[in-house]
Amino acid sequence: MGRYETVGQLRYENNIPTPINNDSNYRKEERKRFHFKSLVVPNKLQRDLPYANKPKYQPKRKENPQRLSIIREPHEQKVNNMIKMIRAVHRERKRKERTKMVERTQKHKKFVATLEEKRAGKQKEIKKKIFRSKSKAKDGSGP
Repeated sequence: MGRYETVGQLRYENNIPTPINNDSNYRKEERKRFHFKSLVVPNKLQRDLPYANKPKYQPKRKENPQRLSIIREPHEQKVNNMIKMIRAVHRERKRKERTKMVERTQKHKKFVATLEEKRAGKQKEIKKKIFRSKSKAKDGSGP
C-alpha cells in the first residue's frame, strides 16, 4: 500500500484548480418592493372622529396631465360671462352682508356690556345695603 494523500495535496501536485460551486458564491440579494396596504378606518369610527382627523380619500393625480384647450362658441362665451358676473355680484352681496352682520354683533356686544355693568352696579349697591344693615345690627346688640 502506498501512502495516502489528501485531495488538496493531489490537486496541488497536479496543478488542478479547486472546482467553484456557483451556489456558494456571494451574490446581491434582490427583493421585491414591499407595498404597505392603505390604512382602513372603519365607518363607525370615522363618524365619531372630528372633521380634521377624518381620512381624506383623494384620487392620485398624474404628474403632468395633458390639458386640452376648450374653444367655446360665442353663445357659450356669453353665458359663461353672465355666470361669472352673477357670481361676482353674489360674492359682493355676501361680503356686504358679512360686514353688516359684524357691525350688528359689535353693537349688540356693547349693549350687552352696558347692561352687565348696570346689573353689576345694582348688585354692588344691594350688597352694600345688606352688609351695612348687618353691621348696624351687630353694633346695636353689642355690650
